[in-house]
Amino acid sequence: MKKLLFLFSALTIVLTSCANDDDNSSSEENYILPKIFSDGDIDFPNHQKRKITNTFSGNKLVSSVEENFKTLYTYEGNAIVKEELFLVFSDNSERKFSEVLRVYENGKLKSSIERMGFNAKKPNGQDAYRAEYTHVSDKLIALVTYSINLKTEVETKMDTVVMTFNGTNLIKYQSFVLNSTTPIVTELYEYDTKNRPHKNVLGFNFLNVSYPGFGNSNNVIKKTVTNEHIKTPTTFLINFTYNDKGYPTRILSLGFGNKVEENHEYTY
Repeated sequence: MKKLLFLFSALTIVLTSCANDDDNSSSEENYILPKIFSDGDIDFPNHQKRKITNTFSGNKLVSSVEENFKTLYTYEGNAIVKEELFLVFSDNSERKFSEVLRVYENGKLKSSIERMGFNAKKPNGQDAYRAEYTHVSDKLIALVTYSINLKTEVETKMDTVVMTFNGTNLIKYQSFVLNSTTPIVTELYEYDTKNRPHKNVLGFNFLNVSYPGFGNSNNVIKKTVTNEHIKTPTTFLINFTYNDKGYPTRILSLGFGNKVEENHEYTY
């Protein structure tokens, strides 16, 4: 489910106090926004670089557009309640492919439903998933995901995730299969002290549990992954270049052997 959400966003709800920070949208700093995002695969330099152009109304994200995709965002107050992904064809026609609908309670994300694979024969989508969030404390959030049978509406539990936070930064992500008490994957995150690119995008502070990294206060510089099959931790490093305001302009993702695998760039 985590990967599906990342793909849908193409861009990754923590504390009510974070929402109060975003309410301060009149300050100059809160309009430093990521207007263009581009990335490329170092191993395939001849492949066309992906470029996403974001459009804002104030500091509300209206749309994210790339060559063959467009994502539209719908707000209620300060929260993003709907994301719709459209396929864009060469004749500029569009077809809705997927959507995420979110429900909030007391300033925190309560649940979300993702449907994908919309077409004429399947107007409700081909696949659907529901995510239920339990805010155990300010530092601990549990996520349970379910697959939905669109013919019967019967839900089947898939897995459970437990997320640990330090302030607004996600520091531990553990995934469990069904009712197991032993995590199959554990991810540990370390951060810089600079501003994340989406810091001032209204509503993104709520989405830290859906898109780890986008709702953080700072940028992930190190990720350590352990899974049940490979006990030796795997470490991934991320290098940043910042502008004079402390926002990343270039991000290099390092894989095995500290080899640069991806190059990401932001324009504000």
